[in-house]
Amino acid sequence: RMQLREIAAQARQDSLRDIAAQLGRLKDAAAALRSAATWGDVQAIESSEPGKVAVRAVAGAAPGGYQVAVTSLASADQRTFTYTAQADATQLAINGVTVDLAANATLADAVAAINAETETGVMAVDVGGELVLSSRTTGAASSAAATGTALAETARRAGADAVFSVDGVGKTSASNVVTDAIAGLELTLKAPTTGASITVGAPAPDQAAVKDRVKAFVEIYNGTVDMVRARVTEKAVPNAMTSTDAKRGVLFGDTNLRGILTSLREVAGSLSDLGVSTGAGTGGATSADALAGKLQFDEAKFGGQLAADPLAIEARLEGFADSVTGVIAPQTDTGGVLDGRRTAIGSELSAIKDALARLDDRLARREEQLRARFAALEQALARS
Repeated sequence: RMQLREIAAQARQDSLRDIAAQLGRLKDAAAALRSAATWGDVQAIESSEPGKVAVRAVAGAAPGGYQVAVTSLASADQRTFTYTAQADATQLAINGVTVDLAANATLADAVAAINAETETGVMAVDVGGELVLSSRTTGAASSAAATGTALAETARRAGADAVFSVDGVGKTSASNVVTDAIAGLELTLKAPTTGASITVGAPAPDQAAVKDRVKAFVEIYNGTVDMVRARVTEKAVPNAMTSTDAKRGVLFGDTNLRGILTSLREVAGSLSDLGVSTGAGTGGATSADALAGKLQFDEAKFGGQLAADPLAIEARLEGFADSVTGVIAPQTDTGGVLDGRRTAIGSELSAIKDALARLDDRLARREEQLRARFAALEQALARS
């Protein structure tokens, strides 16, 4: 019986630990409802032709629209050479950087040697038996110039700057990634176009992110309700004789946990006008979820009010988060109610273990006494 008491106490301690962890997750989800990350201003930025002109924010940009036309893209200097292997060791000079080649180095050897010297600023490749050098950067100033007794230049495509305009004002750029054409925006020029419309929205909270935080809170809240209700409604097995039965119902009717559920439900009811309520969308206040105290999220209703007055919704959720924290923190903080209960159970477990140890000691001594008597009886019978 004492061992079953130990099993039941351990199960009770484990259940309280699990509930405390779940409440901690709910507290974190509530904190996310008021966090700066949730409510920080963002800007919606779109390009009408993202395949030709892509755009992203790198800082705050002035709201409005911009027209970007692309005449040509920036390109890298590219040069083609015939390559002749040299009987003696030789060198190539590429953009002022020396590349050493061994005697009788093949074109493949030359390609490998050039690509190993990244300071040359070029990339080398064998194209149909000829050496092609391409600058690693784009723009009119890019260079793939090379000299050496093994080389003879046969063709060149000079590098060029990108040519484009913003709202009719002509511009050039050595790179197709442009950060100085529209303040706060980075443009990536991908293809010529007569005009891509860039739209920049006014700074405002990301409404999709806010909805996601509310959804996450509702999911964790309902998971908390399910967990706690399962513990407080599971009945104990009378006269339990197995470890499985001893673990059942260890928190049945627990007044502390039932009080937590009641307090959370009272707090949750404050958002019913925003579309966060029990039974919403599931048949009304008499639904099974409503009776259990679980929440439903009417995203359309919430979204409409969020769009109409985001500052008011932020204030409501901040107050709501504070109220949820006010319920949970006294339970889960170090030295809180649940922490104290687990500590008390730990003392109970220690007492049970000590009692079991003393019982084992008594049984061992009793066994030793009986063995001694049995041995004496055997000796007496042997002498008779």
